[in-house]
Amino acid sequence: MGEGFLRRFFSKIYLVLFFQGIYSQLLQAVLLRELIIRFSGMELTLVIALGAAMAWTAAGCALCAFFRNFIEKHFEAFASFFCALSPLLAIASFLFAVLFPPLLGGRPDTPFGANELIFFCILAPLPFGIINGAIYGLLSTASSRENAGGCYAVDALGDMLGGLVFSFLLAGLAKPLAVISIYGMTLPLIGISMLFFKSRVKIPVRIGLCFLALLSLSAVFLCLKFDKKIFQYKWEKILKGFEYEKSIETPYGRVDFLKEAEKTGNTSSVSRKNEERRTVIYIDGKVAATLPQEPELAYPAAVFAAMQPERANLKVLLISSPFSNLLKALSRLTVISKIDFLSLDRELIDTSEKLGIIPRNEKKIDIIRADPRAYLEERSRKDNELYDLIILMDAEPDTLSGNRFFTEEFFNLVSTHLKAYGVFVTCMSSSRGYSGAATNVFNASIIKTLRKVFPKIAITPGENKLIAAGSSNVTAVFTKLDARIGKYMKAFKEFPQGMMSVIFSQSEQMSESQEIEKSAEYAEENRDSRPVLPFYYLRYKAGILSGDIQNPGAITKFIEWCFNKWLFILIWALSLYILVRFILARNIVRYLSFASFENGLYAMGLELLLLFIYQNRCGALYGDLAAAIGIFIGGTALGAWVSREYINLKKTIMIMSFLIPLLLPFIVYTPQLYTRILIFILLFLGASSAGCAYSDFADRSTVKKSAELWAWEMAGGTFGVLFFVFFMLPAAGFIPSLVLLSLLRFPFIFKPGN
Repeated sequence: MGEGFLRRFFSKIYLVLFFQGIYSQLLQAVLLRELIIRFSGMELTLVIALGAAMAWTAAGCALCAFFRNFIEKHFEAFASFFCALSPLLAIASFLFAVLFPPLLGGRPDTPFGANELIFFCILAPLPFGIINGAIYGLLSTASSRENAGGCYAVDALGDMLGGLVFSFLLAGLAKPLAVISIYGMTLPLIGISMLFFKSRVKIPVRIGLCFLALLSLSAVFLCLKFDKKIFQYKWEKILKGFEYEKSIETPYGRVDFLKEAEKTGNTSSVSRKNEERRTVIYIDGKVAATLPQEPELAYPAAVFAAMQPERANLKVLLISSPFSNLLKALSRLTVISKIDFLSLDRELIDTSEKLGIIPRNEKKIDIIRADPRAYLEERSRKDNELYDLIILMDAEPDTLSGNRFFTEEFFNLVSTHLKAYGVFVTCMSSSRGYSGAATNVFNASIIKTLRKVFPKIAITPGENKLIAAGSSNVTAVFTKLDARIGKYMKAFKEFPQGMMSVIFSQSEQMSESQEIEKSAEYAEENRDSRPVLPFYYLRYKAGILSGDIQNPGAITKFIEWCFNKWLFILIWALSLYILVRFILARNIVRYLSFASFENGLYAMGLELLLLFIYQNRCGALYGDLAAAIGIFIGGTALGAWVSREYINLKKTIMIMSFLIPLLLPFIVYTPQLYTRILIFILLFLGASSAGCAYSDFADRSTVKKSAELWAWEMAGGTFGVLFFVFFMLPAAGFIPSLVLLSLLRFPFIFKPGN
């Protein structure tokens, strides 16, 4: 069996599938990163781009299945043609994602519309998605019937290897265009070798295909030379008058540095030299800081937070961006004796110190390099280790990675690290264009969730609202703050309300606070098992969040009704689907099509849910996305192989995948390290069951139908991604969604493939 498999692996079909699988995963990883950066880390980018990639792949596969009679007669010519075309279309997809938004005038620091997001995320994967599906459809159609499951396994094995290599080796070392260009050279070379190794292709056709392959290699080589220039051109279009300097890739996103171009003209060389050029820092495509900074701008927030515990010699934990000027402002306050500063990435800390943002050799500052949630989960809770004040800044809950700092579980975690009189201070600000109903919904949900943990809350007015939460002492009354400043920081004459971005009177402040408190009665709580804030943001960006939270618009009312009646709607929809399935799936061909659709829905739904849970708990999906998807696809390869060789093991995998929802409490309430390991295991296990099912379907179908079944599976995956993101997750949360997916496995446990 082993020798037979190796012989098949080094055949033309398996070899091309394996290398194309690696290449497709490398491109997908690079493309998703560029789109995520363009749209400021939004998980909706991942959803639409993955769904679109699967849809285009299914379309390419279906086209090959439709024209299979013609393609089979010219198999080698088409295979060589597709191999030569693959890197060209991969580069086209990448350049579209990188260059097209700035060419249209799009800027990453300005609010974007849902139409723009959908447009780019759907069209960017189109060129390569079609050719990727066409290659699989061509090769699986040309293989023998007994090798149909093997084609699926080999393609998935290549995907897994590509994802792991990118995440652990290439992501932080190589530039994105260099990754897809260097590896892209292999496919045209394989295509050329197919033309001269026992080939029946006519000489004129061979010459034409060789010319196309050489053209593809030349284009790839040119892209290697212009890698950095492409990004320089992109940023010049986005931010006029600034030059692209460098980028830093972290597990949590990308940081771009742009420096102001040197001014030319009649200015003397001495004055130009003495004038400090500005530096703009982008994190995930959004402006994080502009240098040089003015620490005085952070004093209102620093003083407001420092006065809340009503104590001297405060021990403070600060969670914020390494490029925030709040740390320097806090360090200058005499009421604070020690600051623990939490930051995620060592390279960013070093860069921030070089830029003078983080003070060097400051005795009262300790820099801790760790994920904030992981640090709080693992840190000692002894009395001498507790804090007087914990400050969270620069986190916005419109993505799952930011939302994890605004859930009830995180607030509980914070409360266990505060002293009895300790205070937690955070911010409800947003730079992404919230207004009206969206602001009310967000703020009300945050307040209601905070009240589950902290009995006392004080809110400052203005666009950048500060919240202080604790057991006692907290206040936003100016006279009380003035008295505390006079007692603990005599250098200040009065509370610096004039330094606020918007000056409010005390009556306006009280009125605004009361309005937020009143709205909180109608809001939903934000939890790890059911995050609501990111989905509020999606509805806001889609333009359907209208009206006030107390008096919602018609569309908002309808959406809320659907979400409240989600169980009724789900039962009705499932009943209708089962009826249609029973009527139409009378023969084996239609049955296998329905079963493949359901298998794709299960596979992609489970992958999406686990990735979202990973992001909601750990926030490091940007760095681990390629590895996670690679592990998942590798599981399908193992499942496809196990299905044909070990029947009992196949049933065991199916039963274990059915029990996945039972492990959700362990995912939500265990430390991050164990959460990461467990999610990767569940990804592999769920994918193995999907691979087992697909292999059964492929073996039961004719060889002519294997590509069609794969197209049905991709269509099911696309539907699953959209269904869970736009209905099940915002309506019910993670647990009911996983239970529904487990029910989809039930028919395959005892009679897989029947």
